[in-house]
Amino acid sequence: MVGRAAIGSPWIFKNILEGKDERPSNAEVYEIIKKHYNMLCDLKGEYVAVREMRKHISAYIKGIPMAAEIRHRVNEMESKEKVLELLSTIKEK
Repeated sequence: MVGRAAIGSPWIFKNILEGKDERPSNAEVYEIIKKHYNMLCDLKGEYVAVREMRKHISAYIKGIPMAAEIRHRVNEMESKEKVLELLSTIKEK
């Protein structure tokens, strides 16, 4: 159950250890996505990473204003730079 909860919420392990139920700020979530994206690109290359990150991004942005619109646009994008540029808008929400 914790493994499923960790998809899109990797901070859950810290929350469990500290007995908290806090979500990081949108700016922090953006930085987590960016780090995850870069590691996946290094491991599998940009082409595969762009496609695999779509499902992870959907989970990361759940509950953020305009998440459905962002998710829709991310699913149509083909480059990491464009996706990260779009996701940078969540930092301000």
